[in-house]
Amino acid sequence: MVRKLALFLFAVTAAWGQSKAPQPQAVFFALEMQEEEHGGYIIAPFLVSGGSTYNAPPLPSEDPKEQKRAEAFQARVFRSGTVYKLFSGGKAAGEVKVLKDISDDLGTYASVDVSAKEKKPKLQGIATNAAWLKESSREERPLTAEEAAKMRALAAKYLKARAVPTRFVDKMEITGSTAGDLDGDGRVEFVATFRGDESRKDVQINRSLLLLSQDGTDVVFASYLSTGETDVQTEVFFDHLDIDGDGVDELIISKRYYEDAGYDIYSRKLGKWKKVYSGPTSGP
Repeated sequence: MVRKLALFLFAVTAAWGQSKAPQPQAVFFALEMQEEEHGGYIIAPFLVSGGSTYNAPPLPSEDPKEQKRAEAFQARVFRSGTVYKLFSGGKAAGEVKVLKDISDDLGTYASVDVSAKEKKPKLQGIATNAAWLKESSREERPLTAEEAAKMRALAAKYLKARAVPTRFVDKMEITGSTAGDLDGDGRVEFVATFRGDESRKDVQINRSLLLLSQDGTDVVFASYLSTGETDVQTEVFFDHLDIDGDGVDELIISKRYYEDAGYDIYSRKLGKWKKVYSGPTSGP
């Protein structure tokens, strides 16, 4: 009886260990068009992940050991000819091939050649070598004019309830948005980011709002920022992708500073949306 119980526990433990085995660490890059600065598309690393983990990529540092680590990382991920899968809107969008490491004092990035399934004037998305990612078959599209108007009204109501000045609310603009079934329940969620700036007695105030709504009538999640000139100036919706493979897409938000950029990731855990990662700046 004891032997049977031991064998049973060993089998359960082995099966659990297999199901929970961590994925190999993969790198996630933001793909953007930088025509004026770099003559085409570039990728900048913003995340190293094993699926359920979120870690910052090694970046240049004044510490010799960290600098050596960053240089080794750069040489590996930016090797000329390296090909990464490209995702946009949660769907497989093609591939990118590294042309050249063009990192400088302002950031870590490489120029790339893009082979896209769909030609767009300015494609943006997530490039990665993550083997576990699956293409989403769910709906994803831009907000319609009517849906954008609903999100504006919802944002205005949310901000006014928090005593945000009307002069800001009236001037806010949508900086990024999408409509998609983020969690596979068959219903479309609306995502929008807003920005509004104002100067008061020679002081620059930057305000931004991330808003997630089920259908434009209620707030599922919101993140509001009010900062000074040297802090985060705005948060802009960048893309969405199921990074951890749990069936719910994460939201990737670009943080814009005066001369830098970084990325935050929001994920739904136990039914609630929250920030699970805030990455350092790694590119323009």
